[in-house]
Amino acid sequence: MRVIGACSNCKKRKERCDPGIPCKSCLEHYKGDLVQNPCRDRLLSDLSDAFLSDRLGWHPTARPLESFFSASQPEFYTHSSYMIPLKLGFGSSLYLPVHALQVDDTDTLLHDHVVYAWPPTSSTGEQHTHAVLPAILTPEAEASLHDTLHGHLSLLVTHHFRSFPLYCSQLRILREVYIFYRSLPSNSLHSRLLHQALKLLVLVHIGGDLALPHPSTDPILTNLVQATMSHLPNDETITPTPCFIRAQFGAIMPSLALSLMKDVLSSLEQLFLNRECHEWPLALAVSIVVLLTIESVHYHAAKLPYHASFDTHKRTRSDEELCRSDNTGVTTLLRFYAACFSGCHARLKPDWEGEVAQTSIYDTTSTSFGTGTIDPATGLKAEDKFVESVREAVRKASPGGYLVRKASGEREGESMEWFFDRLVARLLVLKV
Repeated sequence: MRVIGACSNCKKRKERCDPGIPCKSCLEHYKGDLVQNPCRDRLLSDLSDAFLSDRLGWHPTARPLESFFSASQPEFYTHSSYMIPLKLGFGSSLYLPVHALQVDDTDTLLHDHVVYAWPPTSSTGEQHTHAVLPAILTPEAEASLHDTLHGHLSLLVTHHFRSFPLYCSQLRILREVYIFYRSLPSNSLHSRLLHQALKLLVLVHIGGDLALPHPSTDPILTNLVQATMSHLPNDETITPTPCFIRAQFGAIMPSLALSLMKDVLSSLEQLFLNRECHEWPLALAVSIVVLLTIESVHYHAAKLPYHASFDTHKRTRSDEELCRSDNTGVTTLLRFYAACFSGCHARLKPDWEGEVAQTSIYDTTSTSFGTGTIDPATGLKAEDKFVESVREAVRKASPGGYLVRKASGEREGESMEWFFDRLVARLLVLKV
């Protein structure tokens, strides 16, 4: 028995232990019950705080309204509200009620913003000066914002995901995950888990991209701008920015993302521990989305804040700081995956010579996850079709060693493109 460094489970059972988390002995003995008896008292969901740490600055800063004003504070027009459209990254607008603000010092309604191009072409953002809409969410809208945003993310995933601002590279993988998600029965546990994971990805990737449409597209927004921004020149090209509303979103985004991440990782851990081959495609898909989310977190962390001019302490991070959670949490996640599904994962290798049976190689007798959905065009189950599409994506990305380079490559200069694909590549080549 390993005494030094052995997990408490193995010590109690007087079993041989190994350095893995979870160790092989715990996996074999507890199986799915390991969630209730965690090896070394660690659960996958415990990684959530590190993956979404506030120090990474992936979301808008929850600034109090008074922090935007150096002298006189604005007055609230609470006798009336305006239902205005807000654009959160992509897809349909989110309509929310706001109160107008009366601001005496109109110079405070001009903000310097740090703006980065997408797709990422430069490591430095450009500074732009924008007019700011003097409005905040009503107290009622702010109180229910968590649930409102939760519902809007579901809408974006279900109906508008084709407009997701994708990072295009040699590895075309997110499209295959989404096709898999849409092929699943909407009321299945498969579908719910992937839906939650995709909502998390959307929230993290575009959470800071809150904007207004051009005022001319909405009569109520036009009225609000005319009533509160008469100090501006009559320039029809001006679209104000919702900075004060953005700060209100920043107050609830971390808790929403954390709840989604914990939910996804808890379900993913149960999938891992079940070690059922027919559940591997789902485990693979969810793992891909989680790693895409972490890549996006680190991309945002490398940028200067949108409102950097309001920060008293300038934020600087080294590559080592940006990737610290990669070296711990991501490695833990990948080792957990490899301990449970390394045999199934071999199917993604270019030299794999097995065949996909028309009736599926997966056992579908499970009542908890099996979908039984057959693609009429190929005669394959959704799970089989997804795995074959991932294998094809890996094959197309393999010439020139793209995945191997991404999995182990160092950041060159201040390249922003470096952040993308590298964690998913580690999963696909199983570099743990």
